Amino acid sequence: MIYEGNSGLKNAYNQSYGLSWNYEKMFGGSKQFYNTLSFYYKPVANALTRGYRYDSATGVRTYKTYNVSGNRSIEANHNFFLYFGNKGQFVLSNILNGTWSNVGDYIGEDSAPVRQSVKNFFLSDRLGLQCQLGRQSITASVDLTRRNTSSSRAGFTSIHATNINYSLSGVFKLPCNFGLSTDLNLYTRRGYMDEMMNTTDFVWNAGVTYTAAKGALVFMLDGFDLLHQLNNVTYAVNAQGRTETYRNILPRYVLLHIQYRFNFMPKKAKSRFDNK
Repeated sequence: MIYEGNSGLKNAYNQSYGLSWNYEKMFGGSKQFYNTLSFYYKPVANALTRGYRYDSATGVRTYKTYNVSGNRSIEANHNFFLYFGNKGQFVLSNILNGTWSNVGDYIGEDSAPVRQSVKNFFLSDRLGLQCQLGRQSITASVDLTRRNTSSSRAGFTSIHATNINYSLSGVFKLPCNFGLSTDLNLYTRRGYMDEMMNTTDFVWNAGVTYTAAKGALVFMLDGFDLLHQLNNVTYAVNAQGRTETYRNILPRYVLLHIQYRFNFMPKKAKSRFDNK
């Protein structure tokens, strides 16, 4: 790979125009309902993109950053939260988002890079239910994301993929100043052309805390991916429809950390406070 500079780059300007509506209602004492609806239009002037030129004879890609015009997105959101139960201990929530975007790129194969355009549509929905029983909390949720990516570029393969994440988590206060937090997650990805991206991962994380010195000293032991399900190499598709590879040096770990909390007030401030 070869990277070239570009001394003629201009500053990019991000703009955002929005309209939102909020509704709130309380009924039956502890029952509350929140509802929001919003729309946004976000154009970008002189957006920056890293294009490339591919030489099929040598297999070398030469990358260069360009300014591109025409980048814009339209976004719509609808969120609601419903608190219910005799003490409002249950919360039902839904977060819905739809985003359409047009993203410019510069690509050339055995020729100078020319402007290309990639269109993306994302539809995501998160449905959650939380239960707060005294000092104990349990949350269940389902996250769904649908992606459609297309382009008129020669050789571009359209993407019609679906990601679904299921999660169950809890935070519990135990006797003798101990605490426990844990979450179970099932991540599924389907519809990608590269089979390495069509994955199913079951991930379990957990943490234990112990509080001492009247809450001033906290010991925390956290474990991530206790079942060793995640790969240290992950793949993602960016806005231009290109597959990106990420390598995580620590795909799983156990971490012990200690937190000490204290309040310090300077003498001058303390004297002013005492004289009031």
